[in-house]
Amino acid sequence: MRNYRQSALLGFTLLATLWGASAYGKQVIDLGQSLESSQSVIQLAKSQAKAGDPSSDCTYDDRKTVNTVKNQKGKITLSGGIYVLVTEGTNSIRLGACNLPDAFKKEGQSVLFSGEVKEIYPNERWAATPFKITTIKNLAAPNTPAPVKSSLQRLPNGKYKVCSEPPSTTAGKDNNLITGYCFAFRKSGSRVIGTYYDTKTLGEEAVCMSGTLNNSAVRGEAIEAIGSIGRQKTPPNSSGSQLVNWDKEGYLKVARARVVRTYGAPLYYKTVRYGSSLLNLNSFYRHSAGTIVVPSKCLN
Repeated sequence: MRNYRQSALLGFTLLATLWGASAYGKQVIDLGQSLESSQSVIQLAKSQAKAGDPSSDCTYDDRKTVNTVKNQKGKITLSGGIYVLVTEGTNSIRLGACNLPDAFKKEGQSVLFSGEVKEIYPNERWAATPFKITTIKNLAAPNTPAPVKSSLQRLPNGKYKVCSEPPSTTAGKDNNLITGYCFAFRKSGSRVIGTYYDTKTLGEEAVCMSGTLNNSAVRGEAIEAIGSIGRQKTPPNSSGSQLVNWDKEGYLKVARARVVRTYGAPLYYKTVRYGSSLLNLNSFYRHSAGTIVVPSKCLN
């Protein structure tokens, strides 16, 4: 489904490589795809509101158990107003636990958990796979490396990846985890081009960015596909000349948004160019670039 973006935005080829779209797509339905999905988010939120400890009753008890999970490492993340468990590994999936204890409702908390994967009825679409926890415990955080700060300027030419959260010592070779916002890029002198994306959306909210690297900041322009999956509209006031936040943390700021292409049925999305963009990577951390694909240009 995501591959259609490649015709308009080559940078988005990174997303399928990073997240193994075909593998997790059968298990997890993305947020905001339909009214049914919205209703499932509400149902999950209500079930979490009643959660106390893993031994408590679960609103999914009447559903058939289709799989079990044992001693799985993962992270807690807040997505669409609900807390979900995101498994570690190259094919991460989101699990919506009906009985997540309040003590574990912390963004970015690393956990080790076991439980039961519940069935999804044929007429349902879920933001996260229904799940009942049987055991869960916190994992001690590894030693935190220092942010990159000005070291990006001194990097030799090549392919790199930096993220707003530090890498996990248990990650696979591609480090495919929920690691905040990431920028996967290629550096040639002071010029860089790459994809900046939100890992909490499994890479569906992303821009292709090109520009000049100055210490730990990239200044240039960005291209984004708006509509269908991912973002449905540009950030408020982004069409003006003053830079505004693209993400809620304000790492990426954009301005001078203009629609450069519009696509009708069956895709219904548009390509937007931000004539000005500024990405601050000062607090980001180096990650393994792995086998990620970095775009050579942002538009055909």
